[in-house]
Amino acid sequence: MELRPIRVVSYGLGAIGKQIAHLIAETPGLELVGGIDEDARLVGRRLNDVLGLAQLEAPPVGDDPSEVLTATRPDVVVLATTSFLRSAYPQLVACLRARVNVVSTCEELVYPYASHPELAARLHELARLSGVTVLGAGVNPGFIMDLLPLTLTAPCSSVRRISVTRAGIRVDQLLTG
Repeated sequence: MELRPIRVVSYGLGAIGKQIAHLIAETPGLELVGGIDEDARLVGRRLNDVLGLAQLEAPPVGDDPSEVLTATRPDVVVLATTSFLRSAYPQLVACLRARVNVVSTCEELVYPYASHPELAARLHELARLSGVTVLGAGVNPGFIMDLLPLTLTAPCSSVRRISVTRAGIRVDQLLTG
């Protein structure tokens, strides 16, 4: 039995979102089926044109999450729009109401109960009722530059210095060396 690809919609096509969408489009087992963004310069343009991927056949970028999610029927949405849960909350609700799993770069979603316990509880309940999941991956600099070094040094008995520098390196360059 051959497994079908996981259908993915990229929600947020800024700098990070475009990088993620590129990786999705080029990863075997994943199928990029749509894009959502509020930027008027992107809405209506074909997703393959926005990403510069000639081989990708994709519909136009939409600005109405409900419309895009209904038309594309994805398995998962990768939400890369903001670092702040209050801003991401309506976007997350739209995905959960469409019964779609979500993976988000929103740092505050990594552990939302710390900063927004009420919103976290509402999202949890909506996800539970919808039968889907929400994962806050926190890919933005707060994760890479704060949590990752802390985690990597946890087994050390003594740490004198940690230095983290944000550079203009593309995600796909990191993966390919």
